[in-house]
Amino acid sequence: DRETERQRKKVVMAVPYQKLEIRKYPGVIQKQTAETNFWKSFKFPVHIKHFAGVSCIHFSESDPFDYAVTSSTRVQIYSTRTNEVKRTISRFKDVAYSGVLRDDGKLMVAGGERPVVQVFELSSRAVLRSLRGHKGAIRRVAFGPGRTTVYSVSDDQSARIFDVGQGEAVGCMLGHEDYVRGLHVGSSSTPLFCTGGYDHKVRLWDRGQINLDGSESAC
Repeated sequence: DRETERQRKKVVMAVPYQKLEIRKYPGVIQKQTAETNFWKSFKFPVHIKHFAGVSCIHFSESDPFDYAVTSSTRVQIYSTRTNEVKRTISRFKDVAYSGVLRDDGKLMVAGGERPVVQVFELSSRAVLRSLRGHKGAIRRVAFGPGRTTVYSVSDDQSARIFDVGQGEAVGCMLGHEDYVRGLHVGSSSTPLFCTGGYDHKVRLWDRGQINLDGSESAC
């Protein structure tokens, strides 16, 4: 009842306030080791917002080691020193894919939804070559050994080798039974390169066994 509640409040108010003593523990002393110094050498991460999904990131192999980010209808070249955009290449009429820098950092090649492989000069952002031959979207591209050839794979189930100087295809590889989305080109010391596709297969190719006259080569 009310009287009992009133009496209970009086008893609670009559009890003196007792401050809670917080127990103190000794602080943790961090030891300086080679590993802790290594992780402290990293800076805080930089978050770069793009308006569409990023489909490819590729680093240049030469100083100053810039990197290309492919997103939507453009490829942006970022500085690794400032993380700021140095160049924007937006000369695409549709979604761009696989912006890849040449090992000397002077040229860039990219594919896209349109069946055209484009080679750009980074200093002027001009299109040096528009390489045609595919009949579907070009998802992956790469420079070949010697810097004079470009490799590409497409949704038309083929892989092609282009001669940049001639501006035309010098090899066409058939064998996949679905979209070809994976590509890796070996170094100059090996004539091998491989492709992968939606047919759940990885195919290893030998440049020495491919018809380099533009005709089709079946595996």
